[in-house]
Amino acid sequence: MMFGLLHLHTIRCLRWLLGFTVLSGIGCAFEPALMPLPDFDSQANGIVVVIHGSGDRADMWPAELLQAFVEAEGDALVWDRWAYDWSTDAENRMQAAEMGLLHGAHIASLLLEQGRYTSVHLIGHSVGGFVVHQATLSLKERDQNMPSVHATYLDPFSGLRFVDWTFGEREFGKHADFAEAYVNVGDSAPSTDGPFLQLHNFDVTAVAKPDNMNHEGHWWPIDAYLQTIGTPESYAWGYALSPMHGSITVEMLSQTYPKGAMTTLEGDAMN
Repeated sequence: MMFGLLHLHTIRCLRWLLGFTVLSGIGCAFEPALMPLPDFDSQANGIVVVIHGSGDRADMWPAELLQAFVEAEGDALVWDRWAYDWSTDAENRMQAAEMGLLHGAHIASLLLEQGRYTSVHLIGHSVGGFVVHQATLSLKERDQNMPSVHATYLDPFSGLRFVDWTFGEREFGKHADFAEAYVNVGDSAPSTDGPFLQLHNFDVTAVAKPDNMNHEGHWWPIDAYLQTIGTPESYAWGYALSPMHGSITVEMLSQTYPKGAMTTLEGDAMN
């Protein structure tokens, strides 16, 4: 089955990867460097997977984010945690979106093989949004009984092969039980501002301050999300919406934060 990932004019070849149909690249000329699932010493039924974009690695901000989860929740955090590294394939920005689809299918296959995950939270930055998108789609295609897939996009890059610049705006979040994006509309990164039609949009542009914006603008949504961890009672967004924290459900989130809508966070939202 073709998942409707691409318009026909963008398809050069198809291949079956671990049971999923995805685009493999120009003339099938390259292979993705796929990472194995860590050997988790647990029987957790929930997992959070953090996915970097181009120019990053798993041991950078994804590792910081996962450590923040541990420090915030302590022994109450019973989720497995995985910072997925696809830095080799993400480096080539002309091919990164397509490679991200392959990595997303791979992640989904590994999670389904475990047979124990009933809740999945995928968090991706920039072109890592394509990994999140395909992982969500593949999880739902292969297992219709997956109870909860929550997708979080941090300033997601929407352009597919620099041809379809609105792919992400139309498709990201479409297959998740709940999905949200945190966007900075004041940066220079193209195709990252939304609005995204299949998820709830949080505009974090106005909450960026010189004393807490540690990265250039495209990375600011990562910092914004990080700052919501540890004192979640102070926020009505970010980590407060994660199924890892509290008893919030994706059904509640979908009602409170509808698809296609935009919530603009003001400067005092970080206080």
